[in-house]
Amino acid sequence: MAPRRRKRASSKSRSIEEELEAVAADVAAVGSAIGDVASAEARQRIQSIRERLDDMAGAAGDATREGVEWAEDTIRERPVISLLAAFALGLVSATMLRR
Repeated sequence: MAPRRRKRASSKSRSIEEELEAVAADVAAVGSAIGDVASAEARQRIQSIRERLDDMAGAAGDATREGVEWAEDTIRERPVISLLAAFALGLVSATMLRR
C-alpha cells in the first residue's frame, strides 16, 4: 500500500512543478499584457494566476497529507526499523552539527 502512496505523491509533485511552470508563463504574459493591452485583460490574467495558485496550494496540501499518512503507516508497520532509522538520522545530524 505504501508504494502506491509514494507514486501518488510523486505524481502530484510533478503536477505542481508543471503548474508552477504554467504560472511563470502566465506572469510573463501578464507583464506583456500590462504594457500592450488594456488593464482589463491584465486583471483577467491575474485572476487566472490567483486561481492556479489556489489550486497548487490545495495540491501541495494534499501531497503533504499523503506523505504524512505514508510515514505514519510505515512507522506502524515497521516500528523497530523506524526507530533505528530515526536513531541513525539523529546520529548523523549530531555528527554534522559537531563539525
